[in-house]
Amino acid sequence: AAATPFYGPFPDNGDLSASKAAVLGVYAANDARVNASRPAAEAALARSGNPHQIFTAPDADHAFFNDTGQRYSATAATEAWRRVIDWYGTYLG
Repeated sequence: AAATPFYGPFPDNGDLSASKAAVLGVYAANDARVNASRPAAEAALARSGNPHQIFTAPDADHAFFNDTGQRYSATAATEAWRRVIDWYGTYLG
C-alpha cells in the first residue's frame, strides 16, 4: 500500500501503471547520477494516479541514510526518516 524508495535510479522505460502504492521518493540533492532519472520517475508516478511525493534532502549525497558510510548525513537522514514514518502512518495507518 505504500513504498519509500531511497535514492535509486529509475529504470529505463519504468512502468508504475500496475502499482497501487502511495510512493514517497527520497532523493539527495547532490546525487547527479540518480537525479538524472528523476524526471522519468516523476512522470511515471504522475501517470500512475497514485498518491506520491518527492523529498530531496538538501546538501546530501547518495547514501546519506547509511550511518556506516562516509556520506552519512545525520540531518538529512533524520528528516527523511521523519517523512517515512509520517508517510506510512498516513497510508498504512
